[in-house]
Amino acid sequence: MFLKKTPKPKGTYLAITESYYDKEKKATRQKTIMGLGYLEELRKEFPDPIAHFEKVVADMNQEREEKKNSVVYVDLTAALSPGERTLKNAGYGVLEHIYKELQLDIFWRTKTWNLSLSYNIEEIFRLLIISQILYPQLPWKDAINQVPYFENLTPFQEEDLLKALQLIQKYQRDIQKWLYDHSANVISRNFSRIHHEEADYAFSRQTGSASARKSVSRQSASAIHMEFLTDQQGIPLAYDLSIRGTMLNQSISNAARRISRDHLSGQSPEEFVFRPSVEDTASEFYTYMESALAISKSTMPAASSEEVGQAVSAQVIISFTAFTILRLLEAKLDFTFSRDQIISSLLNYNCMQIAGNIYQFTYYDSLLAACEASLGLELHNKYRSQLQIRRLLRY
Repeated sequence: MFLKKTPKPKGTYLAITESYYDKEKKATRQKTIMGLGYLEELRKEFPDPIAHFEKVVADMNQEREEKKNSVVYVDLTAALSPGERTLKNAGYGVLEHIYKELQLDIFWRTKTWNLSLSYNIEEIFRLLIISQILYPQLPWKDAINQVPYFENLTPFQEEDLLKALQLIQKYQRDIQKWLYDHSANVISRNFSRIHHEEADYAFSRQTGSASARKSVSRQSASAIHMEFLTDQQGIPLAYDLSIRGTMLNQSISNAARRISRDHLSGQSPEEFVFRPSVEDTASEFYTYMESALAISKSTMPAASSEEVGQAVSAQVIISFTAFTILRLLEAKLDFTFSRDQIISSLLNYNCMQIAGNIYQFTYYDSLLAACEASLGLELHNKYRSQLQIRRLLRY
């Protein structure tokens, strides 16, 4: 492995890369082991990113040589404790790979570097996104604190989670723009035809839950109205959000102007933004949001109009980001697998500790093999050290 430095329009991009021989094409090829980010952004965290990550690569190469053959001793008298779960999920590492490619960790560092927070906003945001994808039926607090992730997470206090949700909804417009700007790190977007849809949902102020309905009056006392743009591949671009005519977020017009400027030589939005007819089938993003808003995920208070708006905005931007990451993963896999197949495989990609810091993985399938090929990950290893798994999960 080596540290690859690639010049790009936005600067020098660093990645840990490995060369290998492709037997079918009879040529040497390279695959990305871990994308690290742009050099200038990394300097905010590391004084000399190149020296730091060259040392990381050297350590990884040394560990690989040392771990090729290991002898482990298993205590055959060891017993399970009541309620003990030995399986740990590592499938969410695939989602974290896309998350890191979008540099959402850097987003939060740049937005909160001068704030004194009692909680890790980036970690909470990341876990909210992962839980929305893998455990959409669970409230966020339960999904973070009770799910057997491989990481030993510090349980979040209710107060910290509520503060984080308030901060997240505050930056909903910035998150949308960041996803648009950084999705080129993941795939080549198709902006030739942009779809503009709108939907209405009903929101219960008493319980903080939302139930999706396709024909709720916009004048209803509890009506949520959304308009959103998706590209030709069904990947979200931006949304407008309002409750009873009060605008909570407005991003569509700016997104259309950016697309026109960046990709379509200044075309008027009327030339590339299309609204579906009544007979058209609702988009996948429409149905995803319908499902996402049908379950109350937060315990944010919803007594006043302002609190209702905060609760709705937090749930919408988290669901928007979750669908974007999931859709980008589908696109990386050439839409060969359904979302249900992706989620099932990631939930089944578990490991168990067999001795010391050595873990055995218990599941592998064709979807995980496709993730290896398209994302440059190593998922087929039956045995891995704790450090190797941590590097897969990128923490």
